Amino acid sequence: MQEAKPEPDSAADALIRQAEAWHERMRELGDAAARRIAPTAVRDMARRLRLARLEDPELDDLCAMVLEDAVLHLARPGRTSPLDRLARDARTADPETARALAMMRGATLSFWRAERAGEPCGLVLRDLLAEREVLLVDERLDDTEGLIGTCLLARLAEVEGFWIAATLLTPIGQDQDSNELAAILTTYGHNVREAGTPEDFHRMALDAIRASP
Repeated sequence: MQEAKPEPDSAADALIRQAEAWHERMRELGDAAARRIAPTAVRDMARRLRLARLEDPELDDLCAMVLEDAVLHLARPGRTSPLDRLARDARTADPETARALAMMRGATLSFWRAERAGEPCGLVLRDLLAEREVLLVDERLDDTEGLIGTCLLARLAEVEGFWIAATLLTPIGQDQDSNELAAILTTYGHNVREAGTPEDFHRMALDAIRASP
C-alpha cells in the first residue's frame, strides 16, 4: 500500500515557519549581545531612562523590556551599542547570521496600530510615525483578531514581504480609546523623533506604558 504524501504547507504555514526560524536566530543573537553588557551599563541606561532603581516594584515586565531594548540598541557616550560590537566581531559569520544581525540593527522602533487581519496570516499594522502599513507575522501571537484596533510598541524587522518583532512587541493602552491614543502617540512621537534623543523615545514609551490602565 502506497504511503499517503504529506500535505504541502499552506502559504500561512510557510510564513509562520519562516518567522519562527528568524525569531530563534535573533533570540540567540540577542542573548549573545546581552552577555557583552556589563551591569554598570544597565544601571547607566536605567538612569538615562529615569528608572530610579532596578529593584523598584514599578519596574514591571513591560518596563524591563523597554530597558532591555534600549541597552541592546543604544550606545553609551563614546561607545558603540552591544549589537554593533557583536556585528563587528561576527564579520566572518555565516550569511544567515549576518543577515539576522543586519535586520536587528536596522529594525524600526515605533508605535503601531493593529488595523486588520493579514493575508494569508498575521496582522496588518500601521506605523503611527511613518504612515505606512506592514504585515506582522509572529507565531507567538495567539489571538491576532483580539488585537485589532490595539496600539502597540514594537521594534520590527523586515524580512521578505513581511515583518517580525525583533526585540520588543507589546500592546499598550488596551482599555483606552484606540483612536484617541493613536492620535496622542502620533503627535508626541513625531515631536520626540524630530527634537529629542533616542533615549527620549524610550522615555516616552515608558510613560505610555505607565499611563496604560
